[in-house]
Amino acid sequence: MLGKTALGQTAIIDKKLKLYLQSLKKNNIESYVVVEQGCQGCEIEYAPKPYPDDKVIYVLTEADNKITIQKLEKDKEHLPISLDSTSVFKMLKQRESAFTSQAQFQADAVESEKTLKFVAPHPKYYPYRTIRVNLPSFKSETKVIDQKYDVNGTLITNQKWFKPINEILEHIIRLAQ
Repeated sequence: MLGKTALGQTAIIDKKLKLYLQSLKKNNIESYVVVEQGCQGCEIEYAPKPYPDDKVIYVLTEADNKITIQKLEKDKEHLPISLDSTSVFKMLKQRESAFTSQAQFQADAVESEKTLKFVAPHPKYYPYRTIRVNLPSFKSETKVIDQKYDVNGTLITNQKWFKPINEILEHIIRLAQ
């Protein structure tokens, strides 16, 4: 029964990701990027759907001047895609300061939330993208909701770090298509 619900579908793909990351670790691959996109609550039929209903995860690794992209979905198995380029990892290293700024922005937001008396309600459904970077030089996780908000509902499109991170997300998704 759980496998047919939205929570069950999320559990299936999260388990696939966990197993895949374990296999990377077992093979001594410590540098990777995980991009997740989906729609929280979009199993509702009338919801606008700029992203797929089901969560899709892309895992990128780099070795021998090539990028390998593994796409993970709940009901489908995909062969990895190998590209003769390391452009994504170069972009990440060049834009490390954007990720650092984003992390500081999140830390400041969490600190300011401690004094808030009212928090606006969140929508029941929303499209999202998450990028998780695991490199020797830095680690980061950024979630973008509805192409313009952070997890706290703060408009982030005017933040200096947003554009470089969003460009990386778009680049990765184009490569994986």
